Amino acid sequence: MTTTIVPTLLNRKNYDDWSSRIKSYLLAEDLWDVVERKYDNNNNEALRKKDAKALYAIENSCGKDAYKLIKDADTANGAWDTLQETLRPAYNRSSDEQGMKTIVEAYMSLTLTPLVVMEEGRTGGHDNIRETFVKYVESNDWDNAIEFLSQHRQLGSERIFHDRTALHCAVNGLSKCSVRNMEQLMELMAKKDLAIQDIFGCTALHDAVCDSREFSVRIVEKLVDLMEKKDLAIQDFRCRTALHNALCEPSKLSVRIVKKLVDLMEKEDLAIQDDLGRTALHYLVREYPERVEVAKCMVDKNYNLPTIFTTSMPPVVVAEMQEKGKRMARYLYSLTPRQTLRVRDGAQLISSGFLHKRFDIVWDLIQRYPLLTLAKDHNGDFPLVTLVKNRSAFLSGSQLTLWEKLIYYGIRIKPLPPINENGLSDQRPLSNQKKNQRHLISSGIINRIYEMKLMHERVHQFLPLIFKAATDVVPSVSTPHIIEGLHEALRVAAECGHAEYFVHRFNVGMDESFKSNDDVYSISLNDQVNRTNQSMFHIAAECRHHKLYNLIYVIHELSQEKKEDKDGQKRFRQMQGAVGRKDYFGNNVLHTVASITSVSRIDHIRGAALQMQRELQWFKSSANAHIDVGVELWVNTNLDLLTQKGTTAVEQDEERKERE
Repeated sequence: MTTTIVPTLLNRKNYDDWSSRIKSYLLAEDLWDVVERKYDNNNNEALRKKDAKALYAIENSCGKDAYKLIKDADTANGAWDTLQETLRPAYNRSSDEQGMKTIVEAYMSLTLTPLVVMEEGRTGGHDNIRETFVKYVESNDWDNAIEFLSQHRQLGSERIFHDRTALHCAVNGLSKCSVRNMEQLMELMAKKDLAIQDIFGCTALHDAVCDSREFSVRIVEKLVDLMEKKDLAIQDFRCRTALHNALCEPSKLSVRIVKKLVDLMEKEDLAIQDDLGRTALHYLVREYPERVEVAKCMVDKNYNLPTIFTTSMPPVVVAEMQEKGKRMARYLYSLTPRQTLRVRDGAQLISSGFLHKRFDIVWDLIQRYPLLTLAKDHNGDFPLVTLVKNRSAFLSGSQLTLWEKLIYYGIRIKPLPPINENGLSDQRPLSNQKKNQRHLISSGIINRIYEMKLMHERVHQFLPLIFKAATDVVPSVSTPHIIEGLHEALRVAAECGHAEYFVHRFNVGMDESFKSNDDVYSISLNDQVNRTNQSMFHIAAECRHHKLYNLIYVIHELSQEKKEDKDGQKRFRQMQGAVGRKDYFGNNVLHTVASITSVSRIDHIRGAALQMQRELQWFKSSANAHIDVGVELWVNTNLDLLTQKGTTAVEQDEERKERE
């Protein structure tokens, strides 16, 4: 038996054609008798198999809508009767049984009183009234529809299609209903009819708040005034209220509508969460982060809103991630208890602050919990790594002309003050500083340099706190992420050429990390490798960060001096290992210095000749720095080959003498 029984699957419009075809098929397969229930299938295994085959054929000939009607049927006869009763036009099971009744039973209606006949006629008239009203609504003939509704007020609850009332259709953005007609329609409908939900769970208010037409505010205000307060909290199939819908349209926002809804809704209803656990405040922060006054209106009525979240991020985190969310984030952060923030939330606040160059919340969190910079945020990134990836966070990643450097070094930035126990750090010194230097930031270029130096100074203020906290932590099972974050940030800093990061890292490291060989946070630059097994020397050499390469060399030398034995051979062997270390492609540091890859930064040098000259100078300086180490390394590496070549030469000389 194939799955394709009939050419067209059963739907709500083709029952007659379908039933004729499937009946012919079942007769041909000798299965029709079990559909008619001519036998008792319970005690006969063969009949049960035939019944299962017939049921399978019927189910596989149905479309999605038809199959839903019989998915629970366990016999072919039951499935057939269900489809016949539901989909056959003008079908009534009693008509098939009419011939089996007695005459008195069949024609009992002839003895009924005229009152019963009149009632039946009245019922038929109601169907005609409904059809007329639906026709007016579907054709957008709203004048006649409203006049008809005024005569038959019960039609206000009539479902047109998809369980939508006439008011649903009127407020739809595609309808041609005028404002006057909408207002008349709302006045004619009962309060309970205004709360009717369609198949998606939406009331007319849900649709009205999403309308982008200019007069929609007037319609929503009148509709809200007519509805019961409890009905304002009705949720659709996504668990959204009308307030959620009013805030989820990124192209428009009516502050009047939102404030009116907030004023009329109960305090508890403002905390309703959708199917993803987001309140209306989440929608506001995500779509309109600059609307702080609306957030204040909502929080003033329910002060718990900033702390309501489930699997989603807190509103303050969402605000900090938005480009225009600086004021909103600062406002919500002042209302969010720190004990309600998770580690990922705090890490995300710091990452977003670094990304958008906002330092008030970052400074507060780093002073309180500096190790948050070494915890993973919601994106799985370390905030410290996010900072290091930002080239503009360090002077080494900024290109300044001579005049720009003079301006840069002439600007003075006051450090951020320590936090107080009542909240954020006092930002008045920063504001006063900007006022005092207003004459410096009057032009765009000077303002850009000022913002650049402001970030550099803030970073220089953050890093010592982070590294000090990392070295003070007692190594334990719960701290591998700290080591991972430090190592990853160091590799990224080497790729970006941030020499300032290395200076800060090893200013602390020289005092703390290298005190003993057993310190878990001590960092051997030769042991820090990337995915291709390249050390810090490889990375700096390949990316052509000359200053950083020299700095790493100096740091490596200083770190080995503390471990150097009396004859100095240990230091030599350490440097030999650093230079001779090979990546997965078999390249040591000198190979990397001599090669140019896609990450080699030479494009800023104009002309191929100047680029080649710079490469030669770079190779000579690097080779001279490692000449002794490199020669011995080369000899040791090729000792076997040299010995083999020497032995072969002696043997060839002896053979030549014998031939002579």
